[in-house]
Amino acid sequence: MDILLLGGQSPRHLEWSRALAEALESHGHHVARLVYANWLAGTRVIDIEAEVSAAAELAGPLDRPVVVAKSIGTVIATLAIGRRLIQPAGEVFLGLPLEAFENDPEAVGYLPKLPPVTVVQNEDDPFGSAEKAREFVSAHAPRQWRFETIPAVNTHDYVDSDAIERWVEEHI
Repeated sequence: MDILLLGGQSPRHLEWSRALAEALESHGHHVARLVYANWLAGTRVIDIEAEVSAAAELAGPLDRPVVVAKSIGTVIATLAIGRRLIQPAGEVFLGLPLEAFENDPEAVGYLPKLPPVTVVQNEDDPFGSAEKAREFVSAHAPRQWRFETIPAVNTHDYVDSDAIERWVEEHI
């Protein structure tokens, strides 16, 4: 299975995405991992449009990948899919950054058109609680979606590679 991996905005996601890609590859998946320009520059300032284009280019040779995206990567994925630059089999979205979506009406408009998506949100994620994320997704519901709450977690970290791999497998 091909996987397109899109991390969060912070440069610390360079290591997160490397470790997750390695874990997924150990289960036999082929992972194409987008390394954002701002990670390499060591800054939190991300050029969303440039990364949408880079994601589309990286996904080009992949065969209906499952997109695994965290935080701002979920916005990048939604824009790329909505613009028909990527045609995935499904998505696993980890930690929706609610404010980023609310500030991007184009991305919000594409949500109902997404292929099957699993949304995973920590119960008390500082970028949007699971309750608020579920309400947001429900209000802009993709055709087929599932919501997973990670109970009693108050961070924006999503590091359980076994669970992520299980959610990926559900889209095969």
